[in-house]
Amino acid sequence: MVEELELGGGTWWRFSRYELRDGYVRPADGSRLRRYDPWQEYRKGRSSGGPSPHESLLDLLASLQIRPASPGAGTLYSLSPDSEAHLLDWCAAHGLLGILLHRVRTVVLAARWRDPLGVGEGNLLLPTSTFYSWANSGWKKNWRQPLGGEGYFLTEEPEQQSQLAPDEALPRNWPRPGVVLQALGKPEWSHESLSTTWARFFPDVPKEQWETYGYPLPESDEFCLLYAEPLDSFLSAAALLRDVISSLDQRGDSDEDWLAKTTPGRRALSDLLSPASLTLMPSRDRTFEQRWVAPSLLGSFAMMFEQDLTLGRRVRRCQVCGRIFLPESIQARYCSDRCRHTSQKRAQRARKRQAAKA
Repeated sequence: MVEELELGGGTWWRFSRYELRDGYVRPADGSRLRRYDPWQEYRKGRSSGGPSPHESLLDLLASLQIRPASPGAGTLYSLSPDSEAHLLDWCAAHGLLGILLHRVRTVVLAARWRDPLGVGEGNLLLPTSTFYSWANSGWKKNWRQPLGGEGYFLTEEPEQQSQLAPDEALPRNWPRPGVVLQALGKPEWSHESLSTTWARFFPDVPKEQWETYGYPLPESDEFCLLYAEPLDSFLSAAALLRDVISSLDQRGDSDEDWLAKTTPGRRALSDLLSPASLTLMPSRDRTFEQRWVAPSLLGSFAMMFEQDLTLGRRVRRCQVCGRIFLPESIQARYCSDRCRHTSQKRAQRARKRQAAKA
């Protein structure tokens, strides 16, 4: 028996209700924001033999009736009414996947005039750029201001406080608004304008403000209220995790065959795990524990799957319903007692038909 280690940690957010509107999965009006620990639900599912959060996402994806969207809808996919309800219920239980936060490492917002001392009188204002960066202790907010120089400051103009600073007020090599992000599930990095990818996850921000909006700190209450995920992105990310998991269900005839077949899946899983960071977390007895934390629910799900593998659980596809599941027993062929009974009944009927022909 492999000893189970506590590897993952961190919290996530969810709203009490979600809606699918204009191609986006977003918090419903009047819904309540709640913080929770998905790892607590993971441990509970493993101890009780029930589904883990990442397995529930696979079940959700398998249950959805996904159809091509109508022309001009602005999305690739649409859902049947029952599937839409199922998706929204899942989000109310777990939250959105955090696809944008999974990809982003650093965000630079448009420069604004700020009081460097924070006294609020506006006697001296400097152009100030806000940076958000993912670190092992969470999202951090930093500011950058020029050291000085003619044309880089305002005096006696308090009405300009928090207003956008024009380009001519910035030093020549000053960082412009943009984001450094990784391709989802790939070791590819790029620098983009805010309007390319980042702004697509904030449908309530007017298009003309995509490059200049004062986006709030990731995972803050203001951010959670503003953040939404395109349905296409949600489904694609869920399918990516499913494909990574299913690719490791390779039972080769030899060790070499098994290793060769699982290598692409292992590499893809490693790419999904790359944003995770090691951090120090306090425990209830005033000691400290090390934990790996991910910037997204998608990343936490990938970590849960990795932990399942290191604990000796195998990826299997149910021989009755086709569901992907992670049993402890290497001999397991069915995801549930219901599917086992269904298989037994089918075998019984087959034997009766065979006996009738004899």
